[in-house]
Amino acid sequence: EHFPDNSPGDLLSIRIEGSLIEDSSLISGNISVNFEGSAEELFRSMLSSVEPSERDLLIERLFGLLPDSEVMIEGDPSSIASPLRLHGTGKWNCGLQRTGNAVYLLLPGLEALDIVTSRAAAYILPRFREDIHIETPYSAFLSITLTDIPSGHPFLPDPLDTDTYSISISCADGALLLEESFSLQSCLPDALQLLEMRGGLLARLSSSARTVVFR
Repeated sequence: EHFPDNSPGDLLSIRIEGSLIEDSSLISGNISVNFEGSAEELFRSMLSSVEPSERDLLIERLFGLLPDSEVMIEGDPSSIASPLRLHGTGKWNCGLQRTGNAVYLLLPGLEALDIVTSRAAAYILPRFREDIHIETPYSAFLSITLTDIPSGHPFLPDPLDTDTYSISISCADGALLLEESFSLQSCLPDALQLLEMRGGLLARLSSSARTVVFR
């Protein structure tokens, strides 16, 4: 089982600036995706492995986009001499529930927007597997700025920060800002390190750190 090969600055960075569509559980906005090091090599490989006519569908699946999103590839995925970047517009699912005088908003996170982090979870989380070997590092960063949020005072979840995973949500000028990161370092983890990695991956799956309550 292999993660991106060992290069300095291995990072996937996803930035979304969007708004909550009124009376729906959808976010609409702009997305930009940047790659560094072996993250770039990995995504080049995935994008160049399909026909150009099929890349839109692949991009939707890689970054949790809903159909009919318009994300452009900047650069030639098959040429390492050409910088690679994605940018465009899209829609994403979020969770929105109204109960009495409260509105619960669940923001999407890396668990839905980064397929590689999800692949890492599938490799590391099973308890029967203790001989984990992280051959190369992998880091992912997600930033979501969301406007047109529900009215009322926002009650924000507590931030979480571990060696492998962090997430925080803040509110300023009528907008929410979610920042989430996940990082694996090359290692043969001992039992304590493996426990911490699994804790970070399980926290990534939890909805509590991505839920804002408006009253």
